Amino acid sequence: MNLMVFAFFGLWGAIDAQKEDNEGAFQAEYYAGLRQNGVVKIHYNKKFADWPRQPQHCYGALMDFKLAIVPCSCVAFTKDGLMASAWNQASHSNKVDHVPESSLMVGLMGDEYSKKEKTNRVEVDKIVLHSKCDATFQVDYAMVHLKKKLDGARLVWVNSANKDELKKQIDGVSITSAIYGSCLVMRWTHSMPSPDTKSMWIVEESPVNVQNWNSCFKLVCPDTTPDGKVYIPQRFDQCFNHNVTGLRKCLTTTHREELLCNYVPGSPVFCEEGQFRGIIGILTNFTTNCGASSGNNGVMASFVDAMSLAAPDLRIGVSLFYSNLQIAFNDEPKILYYQEDEDTS
Repeated sequence: MNLMVFAFFGLWGAIDAQKEDNEGAFQAEYYAGLRQNGVVKIHYNKKFADWPRQPQHCYGALMDFKLAIVPCSCVAFTKDGLMASAWNQASHSNKVDHVPESSLMVGLMGDEYSKKEKTNRVEVDKIVLHSKCDATFQVDYAMVHLKKKLDGARLVWVNSANKDELKKQIDGVSITSAIYGSCLVMRWTHSMPSPDTKSMWIVEESPVNVQNWNSCFKLVCPDTTPDGKVYIPQRFDQCFNHNVTGLRKCLTTTHREELLCNYVPGSPVFCEEGQFRGIIGILTNFTTNCGASSGNNGVMASFVDAMSLAAPDLRIGVSLFYSNLQIAFNDEPKILYYQEDEDTS
């Protein structure tokens, strides 16, 4: 990237306003920093009795300092028998309602296992579900509006503010990722102590590749039901990812410590390939049977589906140079360590 262009943005930002108060304006520094500090963590203030599959917690991606894209299945539900699962292909006529805003708190993935885990949390002002999010969760996106900015937050890079252009880019990256392994998902892992070091919590990058959907077939349409009976789907075409409303992709990883399907729902998938870098989707598992896959596979909701929610507020869209800026962050740090014996009480 031309350093004069980058310097221009820095000068413009310094003159314009303080960065967290410069609403809607673009500054390259907003996207710099540890990748996990652009990932939000959803905390639940209560357990819903009528939501038996309520996640323990979820992740999401910061589009702006007070706007996060999260899975719809993490913030909305209806009667369990009406919602999709690996053994129930729900109807689009079954609608879902979002949880009360007061039932959520939002922090940063990067603060987990540190003292800031409990102190750096903010309340939710509003939840907006994707217009096509229903009990099928085939389109699994929602927008969470935060009441204030999280300390230490950065924004997640979206490589284009145009939905059609982004779809072409993600389709291209999906093909090359299987060859070059240019995509990743982050997760926290616990390192073992050695004679010279204490055990630590580490943010690890798990490489992922986009695979043919057949690799995820049994995740969404397993052979048997939980009680051992043969499962016969009503819509076999949906087992093959046909005639569904959302853009879903199948991912696989070579890491064996944990099933990709069991990663925290909402975990962003990032890719760096050629001139592309940034988010391509989020992991979802509310409607899958994670124990049914013979390989380490998982389902990703394409970020293209999120663009109707995210695009209007993407600061990148107001920059005439956004298509050239992605290469400016090649050296961004991605790994963060915490000592296990740190007092988090």
